[in-house]
Amino acid sequence: MATMIVTNGPIYTLDPQLPRVDAIGIRDGVVCVAGSRADVDAVMGTPEYTLDLQGHAVIPGLTDAHVHIISHGLTLRQVALDGIADFETVLGKIAAAHAQTPGNSWLQGFGWDHTLWGGRWPTADDLAWSPSHHVAQRWTLGMGEPHSTANRWYHQRFGGTRWW
Repeated sequence: MATMIVTNGPIYTLDPQLPRVDAIGIRDGVVCVAGSRADVDAVMGTPEYTLDLQGHAVIPGLTDAHVHIISHGLTLRQVALDGIADFETVLGKIAAAHAQTPGNSWLQGFGWDHTLWGGRWPTADDLAWSPSHHVAQRWTLGMGEPHSTANRWYHQRFGGTRWW
């Protein structure tokens, strides 16, 4: 059971009854005690690790909520397919976007999860109805491993093997 005491800096709890403490005790990644150093020592005993903040503050729940603005803007121009549990609905959304996109331009989508459709992977034939558009769909499963499929135009242009 991993234990750690964090001390020697202002530790803000966001608890109105105890807004700031001198130390916190952590066991297996969970804060289990907050208070004075003596209170924390009494509960934790001798910890495996002690983090000396050297006067730096601890603020819980502060998460870097930034956005990659160019990627975000480009995504807004694509067909959002995340969370759709039916493959025919996916094709319908792509077809609807196709109807609003000028010919000879890229039509891109993102976010689909083939596991919601019983594990069936989309193919170039699924996008063959769009010869006047350059259709490419990309999606990511879990925390990485991007996958893509494209229509015949893309395969003819790039030989069906060039992915980047």
